[in-house]
Amino acid sequence: DLAGSAGTVTYTQLSQYNNEEVGEGVNDIKIAGFEFEASDGDVSLRSFKLTFSDAGYGSGDSTRLQDYIESVSIWQGTTKIGTANAEDFTRDSTAVYSKVVAVSNAIVRDGDTEKFYITVDGANSIDSGDINSDSWTVDPVNVRYEDGGGVVSTDTITQTAIPLSFVTSATASNTELKIPASNTPESSTIAVDATSDTQDVELLKGKITIEGESDVWFDELPVLFTATGESVVATTGN
Repeated sequence: DLAGSAGTVTYTQLSQYNNEEVGEGVNDIKIAGFEFEASDGDVSLRSFKLTFSDAGYGSGDSTRLQDYIESVSIWQGTTKIGTANAEDFTRDSTAVYSKVVAVSNAIVRDGDTEKFYITVDGANSIDSGDINSDSWTVDPVNVRYEDGGGVVSTDTITQTAIPLSFVTSATASNTELKIPASNTPESSTIAVDATSDTQDVELLKGKITIEGESDVWFDELPVLFTATGESVVATTGN
């Protein structure tokens, strides 16, 4: 139930969400945030109209939204209240994609302020050329809500479109692989047997470290052997 009979909302953008990086295959990346304050009664939000625009791209880059994101979601705090697939957005003659995203159970009580967020799931595979040079913006154009008197209103949200960019999953999660060979033995002479193999000679020793916010699959370690006369030097590859 909604208290009051003439509820209205006031919109404020959260400036900390600006030019966020969306990694390929990474889900629920916050690209925009805003607050709604209800006045003169409770309000129940019905929908948000969102637009995505290709703000800049190089020759040959894709301008199709679904080549960059899988889906878009709207959250009230930590609760997902609405979602839409990228393929369901409509593209106009100026290459702007738009959709009215319905939300449910999104109530802001009279005098309260609630935080809302827009998130996207990155496409599982984004072309490397598009990642290097393409840029987009997202713009919440309007919000539709109902007050306690049953009146449904649509308010225009006036703001500058919010930029976002697309990167590899490693870049988005600040993932970095380090293999310091700090415990490698000092150079030494290795005695070899004349008739059988000499086994388990330790050449490199170190610890593999993963930094960042993502797990990784480690499947190979290139090692380079450089021979000069009777000397052999082993190093890890890139």
